[in-house]
Amino acid sequence: MTGAVVAMRREVFDRVGGFDEVALPVEYNDVDYCLRVRECGLRVISLPLDGVFHDESATRGSAATMASEMMRAQAKALMAKRWADAFDRDPFWNPWVEVEEIPEARFPWSAKPPPNRPSAAPVELAKPEFADPLRELPGRAMRLARRRAKHALRRMLQRRNLGMRLHALLGRIMSDDRPPRPAAAASQVRPLGQPDMPRRLRDGLCAVGYFRSEIGLGQAARNFAYACDSQRLPMSFRHLSLPGRETDTEFASKCNQADDRKGKLLIVGLPSILAFSQEIAPGRVNILYPFWELSRVPQAWLAVARGFDEIWAPSRFVRDAFPPDFGRPVRLVPQAVRLPATDPPMRQGRDGLRLLTYLDFDSWGVRKNPTGAVAAFQAAFPPANRDVSLVIKVRGQGDAGLRHWLARAAAADARIQVIDRTLDRTAMDALMADCDAFVSLHRSEGFGFGAAESLAAARAVVATDYGGTCDFIAPETGYPVPYVLEPVRPGDYLGVRGQVWARADEEAAIAALQAIYDNPAEADARARRGLALLRQRHAPGIVGAAIASQLQELGLLQSLDAAASSTRLRA
Repeated sequence: MTGAVVAMRREVFDRVGGFDEVALPVEYNDVDYCLRVRECGLRVISLPLDGVFHDESATRGSAATMASEMMRAQAKALMAKRWADAFDRDPFWNPWVEVEEIPEARFPWSAKPPPNRPSAAPVELAKPEFADPLRELPGRAMRLARRRAKHALRRMLQRRNLGMRLHALLGRIMSDDRPPRPAAAASQVRPLGQPDMPRRLRDGLCAVGYFRSEIGLGQAARNFAYACDSQRLPMSFRHLSLPGRETDTEFASKCNQADDRKGKLLIVGLPSILAFSQEIAPGRVNILYPFWELSRVPQAWLAVARGFDEIWAPSRFVRDAFPPDFGRPVRLVPQAVRLPATDPPMRQGRDGLRLLTYLDFDSWGVRKNPTGAVAAFQAAFPPANRDVSLVIKVRGQGDAGLRHWLARAAAADARIQVIDRTLDRTAMDALMADCDAFVSLHRSEGFGFGAAESLAAARAVVATDYGGTCDFIAPETGYPVPYVLEPVRPGDYLGVRGQVWARADEEAAIAALQAIYDNPAEADARARRGLALLRQRHAPGIVGAAIASQLQELGLLQSLDAAASSTRLRA
Protein backbone atom coordinates (compact mmCIF):
# COMPACT_ATOMS: atom_id res chain seq x y z
CA MET A 1 0.00 0.00 0.00
CA THR A 2 1.25 3.49 -0.79
CA GLY A 3 0.46 6.32 1.56
CA ALA A 4 0.73 10.07 1.07
CA VAL A 5 -1.25 10.55 4.31
CA VAL A 6 -0.47 7.96 6.98
CA ALA A 7 -0.80 7.58 10.74
CA MET A 8 1.10 5.09 12.86
CA ARG A 9 2.27 4.46 16.40
CA ARG A 10 5.80 5.69 17.07
CA GLU A 11 6.57 2.42 18.87
CA VAL A 12 5.79 0.34 15.78
CA PHE A 13 7.57 2.76 13.44
CA ASP A 14 10.79 2.62 15.45
CA ARG A 15 10.74 -1.10 16.09
CA VAL A 16 10.39 -2.15 12.46
CA GLY A 17 13.12 0.28 11.43
CA GLY A 18 11.01 3.11 9.99
CA PHE A 19 11.17 4.04 6.34
CA ASP A 20 14.17 2.75 4.39
CA GLU A 21 15.81 6.08 3.58
CA VAL A 22 19.01 4.40 2.45
CA ALA A 23 17.88 2.09 -0.35
CA LEU A 24 14.48 3.76 -0.97
CA PRO A 25 14.94 7.51 -0.42
CA VAL A 26 11.79 8.51 -2.35
CA GLU A 27 9.93 5.71 -4.12
CA TYR A 28 8.27 2.68 -2.47
CA ASN A 29 9.50 3.30 1.07
CA ASP A 30 5.84 3.45 2.19
CA VAL A 31 5.08 0.11 0.51
CA ASP A 32 8.19 -1.44 2.03
CA TYR A 33 7.25 -0.16 5.48
CA CYS A 34 3.69 -1.52 5.26
CA LEU A 35 4.95 -4.94 4.17
CA ARG A 36 7.35 -5.07 7.12
CA VAL A 37 4.54 -4.13 9.51
CA ARG A 38 2.30 -6.84 8.02
CA GLU A 39 5.13 -9.37 8.18
CA CYS A 40 5.37 -8.74 11.92
CA GLY A 41 1.75 -9.82 12.35
CA LEU A 42 0.16 -6.35 12.47
CA ARG A 43 -2.55 -4.97 10.20
CA VAL A 44 -2.42 -2.06 7.79
CA ILE A 45 -5.82 -0.43 7.30
CA SER A 46 -6.72 1.75 4.32
CA LEU A 47 -9.30 4.48 4.88
CA PRO A 48 -10.97 6.18 1.86
CA LEU A 49 -10.55 9.81 2.88
CA ASP A 50 -12.79 11.90 0.64
CA GLY A 51 -11.44 15.39 -0.02
CA VAL A 52 -7.75 14.63 0.68
CA PHE A 53 -5.51 15.64 -2.21
CA HIS A 54 -1.90 14.73 -2.88
CA ASP A 55 0.15 16.92 -5.22
CA GLU A 56 2.61 14.34 -6.53
CA SER A 57 6.26 15.54 -6.57
CA ALA A 58 5.21 19.10 -5.73
CA THR A 59 8.13 19.60 -3.33
CA ARG A 60 10.91 17.87 -5.26
CA GLY A 61 10.30 19.02 -8.83
CA SER A 62 9.79 16.95 -11.93
CA ALA A 63 9.66 13.18 -11.50
CA ALA A 64 10.47 12.65 -15.18
CA THR A 65 14.20 13.49 -15.08
CA MET A 66 16.83 10.92 -16.01
CA ALA A 67 17.99 10.70 -12.39
CA SER A 68 14.42 10.09 -11.20
CA GLU A 69 13.87 7.38 -13.80
CA MET A 70 17.10 5.64 -12.82
CA MET A 71 16.23 5.90 -9.14
CA ARG A 72 12.74 4.50 -9.78
CA ALA A 73 14.14 1.55 -11.78
CA GLN A 74 16.63 0.73 -9.03
CA ALA A 75 13.88 0.93 -6.40
CA LYS A 76 11.63 -1.39 -8.41
CA ALA A 77 14.39 -3.96 -8.76
CA LEU A 78 15.15 -3.83 -5.04
CA MET A 79 11.46 -4.23 -4.09
CA ALA A 80 11.02 -7.15 -6.47
CA LYS A 81 14.00 -8.88 -4.86
CA ARG A 82 13.13 -8.03 -1.26
CA TRP A 83 9.39 -8.85 -1.46
CA ALA A 84 9.18 -11.42 -4.26
CA ASP A 85 6.70 -13.60 -2.35
CA ALA A 86 4.45 -10.68 -1.46
CA PHE A 87 4.20 -9.56 -5.07
CA ASP A 88 3.69 -13.10 -6.33
CA ARG A 89 0.64 -13.67 -4.10
CA ASP A 90 -0.92 -10.32 -3.25
CA PRO A 91 -4.47 -11.05 -2.01
CA PHE A 92 -5.54 -7.45 -2.73
CA TRP A 93 -4.47 -7.30 -6.36
CA ASN A 94 -6.99 -8.03 -9.08
CA PRO A 95 -5.15 -10.01 -11.77
CA TRP A 96 -7.79 -9.17 -14.38
CA VAL A 97 -7.56 -5.38 -14.47
CA GLU A 98 -4.90 -2.73 -13.95
CA VAL A 99 -5.94 0.72 -12.76
CA GLU A 100 -4.09 2.63 -15.46
CA GLU A 101 -6.00 0.72 -18.13
CA ILE A 102 -9.38 2.06 -16.95
CA PRO A 103 -10.52 5.25 -18.68
CA GLU A 104 -12.58 7.75 -16.68
CA ALA A 105 -11.77 5.98 -13.40
CA ARG A 106 -14.00 6.85 -10.44
CA PHE A 107 -13.73 6.12 -6.75
CA PRO A 108 -16.55 3.84 -5.52
CA TRP A 109 -16.44 5.24 -1.98
CA SER A 110 -17.03 8.84 -2.99
CA ALA A 111 -20.59 10.18 -2.90
CA LYS A 112 -19.74 12.88 -5.40
CA PRO A 113 -17.78 12.56 -8.65
CA PRO A 114 -14.22 13.89 -8.97
CA PRO A 115 -13.92 17.50 -10.18
CA ASN A 116 -14.76 18.19 -13.84
CA ARG A 117 -16.20 14.73 -14.41
CA PRO A 118 -19.89 13.89 -14.93
CA SER A 119 -21.60 11.54 -12.55
CA ALA A 120 -22.23 7.99 -13.70
CA ALA A 121 -25.05 5.65 -12.91
CA PRO A 122 -24.07 2.96 -10.39
CA VAL A 123 -23.35 -0.46 -11.78
CA GLU A 124 -24.77 -3.45 -9.94
CA LEU A 125 -23.02 -6.77 -10.50
CA ALA A 126 -23.82 -9.94 -8.60
CA LYS A 127 -21.00 -12.09 -7.39
CA PRO A 128 -20.78 -15.25 -9.51
CA GLU A 129 -21.51 -18.52 -7.76
CA PHE A 130 -18.69 -20.47 -9.40
CA ALA A 131 -14.99 -20.69 -8.65
CA ASP A 132 -12.32 -19.37 -10.94
CA PRO A 133 -11.69 -22.19 -13.47
CA LEU A 134 -8.30 -20.71 -14.38
CA ARG A 135 -6.84 -21.83 -11.06
CA GLU A 136 -6.88 -25.42 -12.27
CA LEU A 137 -4.47 -24.64 -15.13
CA PRO A 138 -0.70 -25.02 -14.89
CA GLY A 139 1.18 -21.89 -13.81
CA ARG A 140 2.29 -20.69 -17.26
CA ALA A 141 -1.05 -21.46 -18.92
CA MET A 142 -2.89 -19.73 -16.08
CA ARG A 143 -0.81 -16.56 -16.44
CA LEU A 144 -1.41 -16.54 -20.21
CA ALA A 145 -5.15 -17.06 -19.78
CA ARG A 146 -5.39 -14.34 -17.17
CA ARG A 147 -3.46 -11.94 -19.37
CA ARG A 148 -5.79 -12.57 -22.31
CA ALA A 149 -8.86 -12.24 -20.10
CA LYS A 150 -7.52 -9.00 -18.64
CA HIS A 151 -7.02 -7.41 -22.07
CA ALA A 152 -10.46 -8.59 -23.18
CA LEU A 153 -12.02 -6.97 -20.12
CA ARG A 154 -10.04 -3.79 -20.72
CA ARG A 155 -11.42 -3.54 -24.27
CA MET A 156 -14.92 -4.10 -22.97
CA LEU A 157 -14.55 -1.38 -20.35
CA GLN A 158 -13.18 1.02 -22.91
CA ARG A 159 -16.25 0.43 -25.05
CA ARG A 160 -18.79 0.71 -22.25
CA ASN A 161 -16.93 3.15 -19.97
CA LEU A 162 -18.05 1.37 -16.79
CA GLY A 163 -15.33 2.95 -14.66
CA MET A 164 -13.68 2.24 -11.37
CA ARG A 165 -16.82 0.91 -9.67
CA LEU A 166 -16.69 -2.21 -11.84
CA HIS A 167 -12.95 -2.54 -11.27
CA ALA A 168 -13.34 -2.43 -7.48
CA LEU A 169 -16.22 -4.90 -7.50
CA LEU A 170 -14.33 -7.36 -9.69
CA GLY A 171 -11.37 -7.01 -7.36
CA ARG A 172 -13.48 -8.02 -4.38
CA ILE A 173 -14.95 -10.94 -6.30
CA MET A 174 -11.57 -12.32 -7.35
CA SER A 175 -9.92 -11.76 -3.97
CA ASP A 176 -12.79 -13.57 -2.21
CA ASP A 177 -12.26 -16.66 -4.35
CA ARG A 178 -8.47 -16.77 -4.08
CA PRO A 179 -7.10 -18.83 -1.19
CA PRO A 180 -5.72 -16.63 1.58
CA ARG A 181 -1.98 -16.28 1.90
CA PRO A 182 -0.80 -18.64 4.66
CA ALA A 183 0.43 -16.91 7.79
CA ALA A 184 4.17 -16.97 8.29
CA ALA A 185 5.46 -19.36 10.88
CA ALA A 186 6.52 -17.84 14.18
CA SER A 187 10.15 -18.64 13.45
CA GLN A 188 9.93 -16.76 10.14
CA VAL A 189 8.42 -13.54 11.50
CA ARG A 190 11.03 -10.83 11.90
CA PRO A 191 10.94 -9.70 15.56
CA LEU A 192 10.10 -6.10 16.25
CA GLY A 193 13.14 -4.02 17.04
CA GLN A 194 15.50 -6.08 14.82
CA PRO A 195 15.42 -4.61 11.31
CA ASP A 196 17.46 -6.59 8.79
CA MET A 197 19.53 -3.62 7.59
CA PRO A 198 20.18 0.06 8.42
CA ARG A 199 17.25 2.00 6.98
CA ARG A 200 17.64 5.57 8.25
CA LEU A 201 19.80 8.18 6.57
CA ARG A 202 22.41 9.36 9.02
CA ASP A 203 23.88 12.83 9.44
CA GLY A 204 26.98 13.63 7.46
CA LEU A 205 28.21 12.94 3.97
CA CYS A 206 28.71 9.91 1.73
CA ALA A 207 31.62 10.53 -0.64
CA VAL A 208 31.51 8.63 -3.93
CA GLY A 209 34.65 8.29 -6.04
CA TYR A 210 37.45 6.06 -7.34
CA PHE A 211 38.81 5.25 -3.89
CA ARG A 212 40.66 2.10 -5.00
CA SER A 213 42.18 3.47 -8.19
CA GLU A 214 45.71 4.76 -8.60
CA ILE A 215 44.63 7.55 -10.97
CA GLY A 216 44.63 11.20 -9.93
CA LEU A 217 40.89 11.17 -9.29
CA GLY A 218 41.44 8.23 -6.96
CA GLN A 219 44.04 10.16 -4.97
CA ALA A 220 41.70 13.16 -4.90
CA ALA A 221 38.98 10.98 -3.35
CA ARG A 222 41.35 9.50 -0.76
CA ASN A 223 42.69 12.94 0.18
CA PHE A 224 39.12 14.15 0.63
CA ALA A 225 38.59 11.25 3.04
CA TYR A 226 41.76 12.17 4.96
CA ALA A 227 40.51 15.76 5.30
CA CYS A 228 37.18 14.62 6.71
CA ASP A 229 38.85 12.16 9.04
CA SER A 230 41.05 14.93 10.45
CA GLN A 231 37.87 16.51 11.89
CA ARG A 232 36.23 13.18 12.78
CA LEU A 233 33.29 14.03 10.54
CA PRO A 234 30.48 11.48 10.14
CA MET A 235 31.37 10.06 6.73
CA SER A 236 30.78 7.03 4.51
CA PHE A 237 32.56 6.13 1.28
CA ARG A 238 31.40 4.31 -1.85
CA HIS A 239 33.83 3.16 -4.53
CA LEU A 240 33.20 3.66 -8.24
CA SER A 241 34.45 0.68 -10.19
CA LEU A 242 37.27 1.22 -12.68
CA PRO A 243 38.31 -2.21 -14.01
CA GLY A 244 42.01 -2.59 -14.64
CA ARG A 245 42.88 0.55 -12.67
CA GLU A 246 42.34 -0.53 -9.06
CA THR A 247 45.77 -1.19 -7.55
CA ASP A 248 45.34 0.88 -4.37
CA THR A 249 44.10 -1.37 -1.57
CA GLU A 250 43.76 1.07 1.34
CA PHE A 251 40.00 1.55 0.94
CA ALA A 252 39.21 -2.06 0.04
CA SER A 253 37.49 -2.54 3.42
CA LYS A 254 36.43 1.06 4.05
CA CYS A 255 33.72 1.50 1.44
CA ASN A 256 29.96 0.87 1.59
CA GLN A 257 27.68 -0.39 -1.15
CA ALA A 258 24.90 2.13 -0.43
CA ASP A 259 24.66 5.88 0.11
CA ASP A 260 23.58 5.99 3.76
CA ARG A 261 24.02 9.69 4.60
CA LYS A 262 21.78 12.73 4.22
CA GLY A 263 24.44 14.33 2.02
CA LYS A 264 26.13 12.83 -1.03
CA LEU A 265 29.29 14.11 -2.73
CA LEU A 266 30.47 12.85 -6.13
CA ILE A 267 34.20 13.17 -6.97
CA VAL A 268 34.63 12.73 -10.74
CA GLY A 269 36.04 14.35 -13.82
CA LEU A 270 33.54 16.77 -15.33
CA PRO A 271 33.67 15.10 -18.80
CA SER A 272 32.00 12.03 -17.25
CA ILE A 273 29.11 14.02 -15.75
CA LEU A 274 26.63 12.69 -18.32
CA ALA A 275 27.46 9.10 -17.41
CA PHE A 276 27.03 9.83 -13.70
CA SER A 277 23.80 11.83 -13.85
CA GLN A 278 22.01 8.86 -12.24
CA GLU A 279 24.11 9.44 -9.11
CA ILE A 280 21.93 12.45 -8.29
CA ALA A 281 19.88 10.95 -5.45
CA PRO A 282 16.47 12.43 -4.61
CA GLY A 283 15.93 12.84 -0.89
CA ARG A 284 19.54 13.87 -0.23
CA VAL A 285 21.70 16.98 -0.53
CA ASN A 286 23.73 16.28 -3.70
CA ILE A 287 27.16 17.89 -4.10
CA LEU A 288 29.46 17.68 -7.13
CA TYR A 289 33.25 17.88 -6.65
CA PRO A 290 34.39 18.09 -10.29
CA PHE A 291 37.80 18.24 -11.96
CA TRP A 292 38.07 20.11 -15.24
CA GLU A 293 40.96 21.53 -17.26
CA LEU A 294 39.50 24.18 -19.58
CA SER A 295 38.38 27.72 -18.80
CA ARG A 296 34.67 27.17 -19.55
CA VAL A 297 32.27 24.34 -18.79
CA PRO A 298 30.41 23.25 -21.96
CA GLN A 299 26.73 24.16 -21.99
CA ALA A 300 25.49 20.57 -22.28
CA TRP A 301 27.29 19.60 -19.07
CA LEU A 302 25.96 22.62 -17.19
CA ALA A 303 22.42 21.30 -17.63
CA VAL A 304 23.31 18.07 -15.81
CA ALA A 305 25.41 19.85 -13.18
CA ARG A 306 22.38 21.94 -12.25
CA GLY A 307 20.79 18.74 -10.98
CA PHE A 308 23.19 18.95 -8.01
CA ASP A 309 22.42 21.21 -5.08
CA GLU A 310 25.96 22.59 -4.84
CA ILE A 311 29.29 22.55 -6.67
CA TRP A 312 32.46 22.32 -4.58
CA ALA A 313 35.47 23.30 -6.69
CA PRO A 314 38.96 21.92 -5.87
CA SER A 315 40.67 25.05 -7.29
CA ARG A 316 39.91 28.62 -8.26
CA PHE A 317 40.37 27.64 -11.90
CA VAL A 318 37.56 25.05 -11.72
CA ARG A 319 35.36 27.43 -9.73
CA ASP A 320 35.73 30.20 -12.30
CA ALA A 321 34.92 27.82 -15.18
CA PHE A 322 31.25 27.89 -14.09
CA PRO A 323 29.30 30.93 -15.32
CA PRO A 324 28.13 33.60 -12.84
CA ASP A 325 24.47 32.83 -13.68
CA PHE A 326 24.87 29.08 -13.12
CA GLY A 327 21.99 29.01 -10.66
CA ARG A 328 23.65 26.83 -8.01
CA PRO A 329 26.20 27.73 -5.32
CA VAL A 330 29.76 27.17 -6.55
CA ARG A 331 32.13 27.13 -3.57
CA LEU A 332 35.91 26.80 -3.37
CA VAL A 333 36.76 23.78 -1.20
CA PRO A 334 40.51 23.35 -1.84
CA GLN A 335 41.88 19.94 -2.73
CA ALA A 336 43.63 18.40 0.26
CA VAL A 337 47.24 17.28 -0.18
CA ARG A 338 49.16 14.66 1.81
CA LEU A 339 51.79 16.53 3.82
CA PRO A 340 54.74 15.30 5.91
CA ALA A 341 54.83 15.95 9.64
CA THR A 342 58.34 17.42 9.35
CA ASP A 343 60.25 19.08 6.51
CA PRO A 344 61.63 16.41 4.15
CA PRO A 345 65.42 16.28 3.62
CA MET A 346 67.05 17.10 0.34
CA ARG A 347 68.06 14.29 -2.02
CA GLN A 348 70.78 12.08 -0.61
CA GLY A 349 74.14 12.10 -2.41
CA ARG A 350 73.10 15.11 -4.45
CA ASP A 351 75.28 15.49 -7.54
CA GLY A 352 74.05 17.75 -10.29
CA LEU A 353 70.33 18.15 -11.08
CA ARG A 354 67.75 15.40 -11.40
CA LEU A 355 64.38 16.47 -12.87
CA LEU A 356 61.05 14.61 -12.86
CA THR A 357 57.85 14.85 -14.87
CA TYR A 358 55.00 12.39 -15.12
CA LEU A 359 51.71 11.87 -16.94
CA ASP A 360 48.92 9.39 -17.56
CA PHE A 361 48.25 8.74 -21.25
CA ASP A 362 44.64 7.94 -20.39
CA SER A 363 44.30 11.55 -19.20
CA TRP A 364 45.11 13.35 -22.47
CA GLY A 365 48.89 13.35 -22.80
CA VAL A 366 48.81 16.36 -25.14
CA ARG A 367 47.51 18.45 -22.24
CA LYS A 368 50.45 17.40 -20.05
CA ASN A 369 52.88 18.37 -22.87
CA PRO A 370 55.83 16.04 -22.18
CA THR A 371 57.40 17.05 -25.49
CA GLY A 372 57.71 20.61 -24.17
CA ALA A 373 59.49 19.37 -21.03
CA VAL A 374 61.96 17.34 -23.13
CA ALA A 375 62.64 20.26 -25.49
CA ALA A 376 63.23 22.69 -22.60
CA PHE A 377 65.54 20.21 -20.84
CA GLN A 378 67.69 19.59 -23.92
CA ALA A 379 67.85 23.30 -24.77
CA ALA A 380 68.79 24.27 -21.22
CA PHE A 381 71.48 21.61 -20.89
CA PRO A 382 73.53 20.70 -23.99
CA PRO A 383 74.84 17.11 -24.28
CA ALA A 384 78.08 18.16 -22.63
CA ASN A 385 76.22 18.64 -19.32
CA ARG A 386 76.44 15.08 -17.96
CA ASP A 387 75.40 15.93 -14.38
CA VAL A 388 71.76 16.51 -15.29
CA SER A 389 68.99 14.00 -15.99
CA LEU A 390 65.28 13.91 -16.73
CA VAL A 391 62.99 11.11 -15.49
CA ILE A 392 59.66 10.74 -17.31
CA LYS A 393 57.13 8.54 -15.52
CA VAL A 394 54.26 7.40 -17.77
CA ARG A 395 51.41 4.89 -17.80
CA GLY A 396 48.10 4.35 -19.62
CA GLN A 397 47.05 3.29 -23.10
CA GLY A 398 45.81 6.35 -25.00
CA ASP A 399 49.27 7.74 -25.84
CA ALA A 400 48.38 8.82 -29.41
CA GLY A 401 52.00 8.27 -30.49
CA LEU A 402 53.59 10.04 -27.50
CA ARG A 403 54.95 6.82 -26.00
CA HIS A 404 56.92 6.07 -29.17
CA TRP A 405 58.15 9.69 -29.36
CA LEU A 406 59.43 9.58 -25.76
CA ALA A 407 61.13 6.23 -26.34
CA ARG A 408 63.02 7.66 -29.30
CA ALA A 409 64.02 10.75 -27.29
CA ALA A 410 65.40 8.55 -24.50
CA ALA A 411 67.25 6.38 -26.99
CA ALA A 412 68.90 9.45 -28.50
CA ASP A 413 69.78 11.08 -25.14
CA ALA A 414 71.11 8.82 -22.36
CA ARG A 415 70.29 11.51 -19.79
CA ILE A 416 66.55 10.88 -20.34
CA GLN A 417 64.95 7.90 -18.57
CA VAL A 418 61.38 6.70 -19.23
CA ILE A 419 59.62 4.64 -16.54
CA ASP A 420 56.60 3.07 -18.22
CA ARG A 421 54.60 1.22 -15.57
CA THR A 422 52.21 1.78 -12.66
CA LEU A 423 53.85 2.52 -9.31
CA ASP A 424 52.11 2.38 -5.96
CA ARG A 425 52.10 5.38 -3.65
CA THR A 426 55.18 4.26 -1.71
CA ALA A 427 57.20 3.85 -4.91
CA MET A 428 55.99 7.21 -6.26
CA ASP A 429 56.97 8.95 -3.01
CA ALA A 430 60.40 7.34 -3.24
CA LEU A 431 60.78 8.46 -6.87
CA MET A 432 59.84 12.02 -5.89
CA ALA A 433 62.37 12.00 -3.04
CA ASP A 434 65.07 10.84 -5.45
CA CYS A 435 64.67 13.96 -7.63
CA ASP A 436 65.47 17.65 -7.11
CA ALA A 437 62.72 19.40 -9.08
CA PHE A 438 59.47 18.76 -10.91
CA VAL A 439 58.70 20.08 -14.40
CA SER A 440 55.13 20.60 -15.66
CA LEU A 441 54.86 22.61 -18.86
CA HIS A 442 51.18 21.68 -19.02
CA ARG A 443 48.69 23.39 -21.27
CA SER A 444 46.17 23.37 -18.45
CA GLU A 445 45.52 21.78 -15.05
CA GLY A 446 42.36 21.49 -13.01
CA PHE A 447 44.46 21.23 -9.85
CA GLY A 448 47.95 19.82 -10.54
CA PHE A 449 48.73 16.89 -8.26
CA GLY A 450 52.26 16.49 -9.61
CA ALA A 451 53.25 20.04 -8.74
CA ALA A 452 51.45 19.95 -5.36
CA GLU A 453 52.97 16.63 -4.26
CA SER A 454 56.42 17.86 -5.31
CA LEU A 455 56.04 20.91 -3.07
CA ALA A 456 54.87 18.57 -0.30
CA ALA A 457 58.18 16.74 -0.75
CA ALA A 458 60.00 20.12 -0.60
CA ARG A 459 61.06 19.85 -4.23
CA ALA A 460 61.30 22.85 -6.55
CA VAL A 461 58.55 23.15 -9.20
CA VAL A 462 58.68 24.61 -12.70
CA ALA A 463 55.09 24.93 -13.97
CA THR A 464 53.10 26.78 -16.59
CA ASP A 465 51.49 29.77 -14.87
CA TYR A 466 48.00 28.67 -15.92
CA GLY A 467 45.29 26.48 -14.40
CA GLY A 468 44.90 25.04 -10.92
CA THR A 469 48.63 25.22 -10.11
CA CYS A 470 48.27 29.01 -9.79
CA ASP A 471 46.74 28.39 -6.34
CA PHE A 472 50.14 27.44 -4.94
CA ILE A 473 52.89 28.12 -7.53
CA ALA A 474 54.10 31.74 -7.53
CA PRO A 475 57.57 33.36 -7.78
CA GLU A 476 57.90 32.97 -3.99
CA THR A 477 57.06 29.24 -3.98
CA GLY A 478 58.29 27.99 -7.36
CA TYR A 479 59.07 28.92 -10.95
CA PRO A 480 55.89 29.90 -12.82
CA VAL A 481 56.39 29.97 -16.59
CA PRO A 482 54.55 32.62 -18.65
CA TYR A 483 52.43 31.52 -21.59
CA VAL A 484 50.33 32.53 -24.56
CA LEU A 485 46.79 31.22 -25.15
CA GLU A 486 46.02 29.15 -28.23
CA PRO A 487 42.93 27.28 -29.45
CA VAL A 488 42.47 23.69 -28.34
CA ARG A 489 42.59 21.47 -31.41
CA PRO A 490 39.83 18.90 -31.98
CA GLY A 491 40.92 15.52 -30.67
CA ASP A 492 43.33 16.96 -28.10
CA TYR A 493 40.66 17.16 -25.38
CA LEU A 494 36.90 17.06 -24.80
CA GLY A 495 34.45 19.93 -25.14
CA VAL A 496 36.98 21.95 -27.16
CA ARG A 497 34.63 24.12 -29.23
CA GLY A 498 35.63 27.74 -28.69
CA GLN A 499 38.11 26.78 -25.95
CA VAL A 500 41.71 27.89 -25.45
CA TRP A 501 44.58 26.74 -23.27
CA ALA A 502 48.19 27.74 -22.61
CA ARG A 503 51.40 27.25 -24.53
CA ALA A 504 54.31 27.71 -22.14
CA ASP A 505 57.05 30.12 -23.21
CA GLU A 506 60.02 27.89 -24.06
CA GLU A 507 62.67 30.54 -23.37
CA ALA A 508 61.20 31.21 -19.91
CA ALA A 509 61.10 27.48 -19.15
CA ILE A 510 64.76 27.13 -20.17
CA ALA A 511 65.71 30.05 -17.93
CA ALA A 512 63.84 28.51 -14.97
CA LEU A 513 65.67 25.18 -15.34
CA GLN A 514 69.04 26.92 -15.57
CA ALA A 515 68.22 29.04 -12.49
CA ILE A 516 67.58 25.87 -10.44
CA TYR A 517 70.86 24.39 -11.69
CA ASP A 518 72.88 27.56 -10.96
CA ASN A 519 71.33 28.34 -7.56
CA PRO A 520 70.03 25.18 -5.84
CA ALA A 521 69.83 26.94 -2.45
CA GLU A 522 67.29 29.44 -3.81
CA ALA A 523 65.32 26.61 -5.41
CA ASP A 524 65.21 24.80 -2.07
CA ALA A 525 64.08 27.98 -0.29
CA ARG A 526 61.22 28.46 -2.72
CA ALA A 527 60.19 24.84 -2.30
CA ARG A 528 60.09 25.19 1.49
CA ARG A 529 57.96 28.31 1.22
CA GLY A 530 55.67 26.35 -1.08
CA LEU A 531 55.39 23.58 1.52
CA ALA A 532 54.48 26.19 4.15
CA LEU A 533 51.76 27.54 1.83
CA LEU A 534 50.32 24.06 1.36
CA ARG A 535 50.18 23.65 5.13
CA GLN A 536 48.21 26.88 5.38
CA ARG A 537 45.70 26.15 2.60
CA HIS A 538 45.72 22.48 1.58
CA ALA A 539 46.54 20.53 4.74
CA PRO A 540 43.90 17.85 5.47
CA GLY A 541 43.05 19.55 8.77
CA ILE A 542 42.49 22.93 7.10
CA VAL A 543 40.36 21.48 4.29
CA GLY A 544 38.49 19.26 6.77
CA ALA A 545 37.52 22.30 8.83
CA ALA A 546 36.17 24.00 5.69
CA ILE A 547 34.16 20.87 4.83
CA ALA A 548 32.74 20.72 8.36
CA SER A 549 31.64 24.35 8.11
CA GLN A 550 29.84 23.69 4.83
CA LEU A 551 28.13 20.59 6.22
CA GLN A 552 26.87 22.59 9.19
CA GLU A 553 25.57 25.31 6.88
CA LEU A 554 23.69 22.69 4.84
CA GLY A 555 22.17 21.15 7.97
CA LEU A 556 24.00 17.84 7.45
CA LEU A 557 26.04 18.11 10.61
CA GLN A 558 25.21 18.99 14.21
CA SER A 559 27.98 20.66 16.17
CA LEU A 560 31.55 19.52 15.62
CA ASP A 561 31.75 18.32 19.23
CA ALA A 562 28.58 16.22 18.80
CA ALA A 563 29.88 14.76 15.54
CA ALA A 564 33.20 13.80 17.11
CA SER A 565 31.44 12.27 20.11
CA SER A 566 29.15 10.25 17.82
CA THR A 567 32.14 9.03 15.81
CA ARG A 568 33.99 7.94 18.97
CA LEU A 569 30.93 6.04 20.20
CA ARG A 570 30.62 4.17 16.88
CA ALA A 571 34.33 3.36 16.93
